[in-house]
Amino acid sequence: MSAAAVASFDQEGKVSVPVLRKVMARYPIATVGSHTIRGGQVVVADSDAHMDGFRIACVGDRVRYPDGSESIIVSGAGNASTFGDRPIALVGSHVENGDRITLSPENMGEIVLFEGDAPIAGLLQPGYMPPPGSGEA
Repeated sequence: MSAAAVASFDQEGKVSVPVLRKVMARYPIATVGSHTIRGGQVVVADSDAHMDGFRIACVGDRVRYPDGSESIIVSGAGNASTFGDRPIALVGSHVENGDRITLSPENMGEIVLFEGDAPIAGLLQPGYMPPPGSGEA
């Protein structure tokens, strides 16, 4: 019997069944090209964060609007996922002008919250920055 098969039995010889938990929320990762409620588009990802060849947006990156104006992304994944001490941006992230990111053109992954999980510090909280040195450089 393989180690994996042995590990699936508890101490009394019964098969251990994983506990399924309810998904409470899903927040897809925002990339360059993500759209906002007011028609803006993430155009500049100042970070070098890449995944599968796409640039991942982070707090501090810019959104450009059809009239040429720009605003800054001010909230993201909090402590759940950072790059270079900046939270990555998510669908749902706030923009400085009151707008929000609503759609990402790429399926890069997501932050998933399950029932019973502890809250994620700074999740979608405008202005939150994780403690220095906690980023995934």
